[in-house]
Amino acid sequence: MIPSFKALPKMTPWTYLPLTMQNHSRALVVFFMVCILLLFWKDIIRDALPAVPKLPDMPKIPAMPSIDSFHKKKPGSLDPIANRTLGFQEIFALSLPDRKDRRLPLVRAANATNITITILDAVRDEQIPKEKIPEGWAVDGHEPKYGEIGCLRSHVMTWEKMIEEKITTALIMESDADWDMRIHDILPGVATGAKEIADFTLPYPSHPRDLKQSIPEVSPYGDNWDVLWIGHCGSKPDGTGRVYYYDDPTVPPKSKEYSFAGSPRDEQHPPGTRVVFEQDLTICTSAYAISLKGAVKLGKFLEKSNLNIDIRMEDLCKNEPSLMCLGVWPQVITAAPSQSNIKHPEGEKAPGSTDEKDNGITPGPALQFSARRNAELASKGVGQDMWLKEW
Repeated sequence: MIPSFKALPKMTPWTYLPLTMQNHSRALVVFFMVCILLLFWKDIIRDALPAVPKLPDMPKIPAMPSIDSFHKKKPGSLDPIANRTLGFQEIFALSLPDRKDRRLPLVRAANATNITITILDAVRDEQIPKEKIPEGWAVDGHEPKYGEIGCLRSHVMTWEKMIEEKITTALIMESDADWDMRIHDILPGVATGAKEIADFTLPYPSHPRDLKQSIPEVSPYGDNWDVLWIGHCGSKPDGTGRVYYYDDPTVPPKSKEYSFAGSPRDEQHPPGTRVVFEQDLTICTSAYAISLKGAVKLGKFLEKSNLNIDIRMEDLCKNEPSLMCLGVWPQVITAAPSQSNIKHPEGEKAPGSTDEKDNGITPGPALQFSARRNAELASKGVGQDMWLKEW
């Protein structure tokens, strides 16, 4: 008997056959393959395409610092400043050979703070050959006091030594200089500020600057300044209002600051900060750093002068566009009161004091832990908690 078969119903485009178990399994496989494609389609396409060669990394361009009127940053640690010359190639102290009352405390202060100072003999007026006296000295109404030309010539001779020996940077101080026992901790912030101000200057017309950085940096303080005036009797910024200030726990309170020639405005110098700026006014050459190029420039300018060394330097720093002179406030180094080497007329107020404290050593103003006053304690290994302090 021949089996009979029922004809399947005629299919239309919208007619579907019921799924068998086999059809169901195939559908599941297709479903999972589609899911896998959706999840990994980027990797599949990337592997199928030929590899694209990797472009070399672009050099990183350092960000320019903010040119806002006021900066406030925390300085980083600058290891070279921990050395015995505070990050400068040399430290020179100018001292008359017969002023042992100044020279001995200076040496003891240097030893107490792990600093190496080279003492250079200063000269008196009568020791200067006529041909070495600047053109215009003691003319045009200028009546110099005894000792002023000797002081000026002693500084110029130090610059000449730098040029002859190709000394890149030097800190030059006078023999009555004093500083805080923590000077190694203070100067890294000054160095950072010096680079912020001198390396990234504002292009205002009266002071054109060369911003090219074509050679490696030599000094931890940067290489674009001529004078870094860290010891003085007062200093204030120029008219740009651009300053760099940073927190510094060693600065004196306002009541202990020392100046008779000006200081930054309150908004430029918040409490508890130290400020670095392009200076407009600075008086007294208690201590300043000078670069080799600065020594060359100042040496040339000082061939003519009818002003004291500090007044002439201040005038040049303010008015000579080729000079980059930076000030620091409060000053890092001050002058300990002692008998002046310059003879002042009777009745005129002169630097110097006969006041003495404890062991006969009078500290410089605006210093909490005077190196001169604490030198003996430091030589005995006495720690900071036992140092003599001024506030």
